[in-house]
Amino acid sequence: MSAPKYSAGFEEQVVLGIVQKSRPMAGVAGSYGLVAQTVGNWVARWRREHPDLSTDAMTAEEHAEIK
Repeated sequence: MSAPKYSAGFEEQVVLGIVQKSRPMAGVAGSYGLVAQTVGNWVARWRREHPDLSTDAMTAEEHAEIK
């Protein structure tokens, strides 16, 4: 059985909920019906890909503008 695939937009929405709002990973994962380890992997990947943004409190709109 393979793991479900989620869109990049959905993953980013979940990650930004943690990074920008400083919400607990387990709480965010639970609210979406996800496993905390999966969300943790997404957050770790996002932080590796955005080292200059990972500590900023930028809005999703600001992230989109930068892209």
